[in-house]
Parts: sequence; structure tokens; C-alpha cells
Amino acid sequence: MQPARGKRQSTSDASAHVGCALAGVPVARYIGRMAKGWTFQSLIDAKMTVTAFCHWSPCNHSQKLDLAKLRDKFGPDAPAMADDLIPRLKCNRCGGTAVGVIYTPDTSPNAYGKAKGS
Repeated sequence: MQPARGKRQSTSDASAHVGCALAGVPVARYIGRMAKGWTFQSLIDAKMTVTAFCHWSPCNHSQKLDLAKLRDKFGPDAPAMADDLIPRLKCNRCGGTAVGVIYTPDTSPNAYGKAKGS
């Protein structure tokens, strides 16, 4: 996936981004908490993986994003939440701008898991 050029998608309907798990949380409070969300550097520090995928079913292309390269281009404190990334992406294969992202935490065993025998 690469940065998209041209038309930007509107994200004005904040209530559309609130999932079922946050149904009881007022939208303004939810958005206020998420304003301090992930940055490229915090994703790298947390060893997160971000995968972008094309929503066009005949294409269905997916690719892991190079977070270090994005950090170098946009800065370490640039916001890296889905609403910040998706308007900048397009599919490398078909050129479509209907893309999504998946954030995956590091699942490798750590010292705590080894000590417990997991």
C-alpha cells in the first residue's frame, strides 16, 4: 500500500466509528481519549504490526506497512490511528482507495510467559 493522492474520504460522522463495546461511552469522551492515540514511534516501541488490506474483493491484496519508513517520512510523533492512515493509503495492486488496516500486537513469548511455563 502506498500514500493515496487525490480525493480524501470524509470522517465527519464520529458516531460511525464507535463500536458496540463503547456503546455506553459518550462520543465526545471517546474521541477525547483517542486523540492521544498511537504514533508511529509508539507502534514501533510496542512492536506492533500494521497490515493494510484492499476492500475490493477481486483484488483482496494485503501488505504489512513499514512503520520505520513511515516514521522517517511523517515524523515519530505523527498520529498513526486508522483514521489518520486510511486516507493516505491506496492499494499497490489495483490502485483502489477503499482500504482498511489491522493492528496486531507482538505475540512472541516474553520472560513472564516463560517463567509461568506457557
